[in-house]
Amino acid sequence: MKVVAARDVALYGALCAVATFDRSELRAGVIDNPNFRHFLELVPELREVIKDFYASRYSSCLKHLNAMRDDLLLDM
Repeated sequence: MKVVAARDVALYGALCAVATFDRSELRAGVIDNPNFRHFLELVPELREVIKDFYASRYSSCLKHLNAMRDDLLLDM
């Protein structure tokens, strides 16, 4: 049996959504989705990345991603 941590669901789900969804899909599938919002609450930095990306605040988005960089590099 394999188990995935809720934090990992938030992390990989959100990063894949930013990479592949258009704006309407990002809003419906991530930002306004109550089920996924629960996961985003586990990683507040990631929630800010999503909000900044959606609002076209790319500088702030990249700043938050850079702050998460060390933790992300630990995950193979």
